[in-house]
Amino acid sequence: MRLTPLFCFVAVLASCRHARNVGMPYRNYGLSAERLMPLSYSGSKQSLRVWMSGGSSIDVIHAFTLWSDSSSSGRRIELGQKILGKKKWVDHYSQTQFVPSEGIVNFFKAWDTLDPFTYKDQPENEFEIPYHHPLKLVIVEYFKESRTVTFQFQQGASRYKSIEEFLAARNIKEHL
Repeated sequence: MRLTPLFCFVAVLASCRHARNVGMPYRNYGLSAERLMPLSYSGSKQSLRVWMSGGSSIDVIHAFTLWSDSSSSGRRIELGQKILGKKKWVDHYSQTQFVPSEGIVNFFKAWDTLDPFTYKDQPENEFEIPYHHPLKLVIVEYFKESRTVTFQFQQGASRYKSIEEFLAARNIKEHL
């Protein structure tokens, strides 16, 4: 008889140690570019997501959304793994608000002048394999008025210089 309360106590302690993912019966958040879902399902008027991989274990994503009601949002997301020591890694995720100094409406007006729907992936045979520094890759996803474009390029590629200059002028880069 005395083992039953002890067994219940140990069972409760053991169940509290494990992280759980709790399912929600409804969605209490809006789908936007900050959610890592396809932009075509965001329900937004206009969205841009720029993924930057600078050769480290942490990737940086800048996401901007403009809604039909003229509201907007911008986020800087970091995800990946941090090294704690020899063979020790910990998952990393952080999200901070990030809005260009010109505001998101003017940001998208300037972005549209680059005519982003004309860009295609950089051919793999044009990638320069660096020997003394990591490969830096940029993936751009853009959605506007039911049209979506996704393309990737290596930082420093001459064909994508105007996009790199546009992003750099607005402090959109892999490290702040």
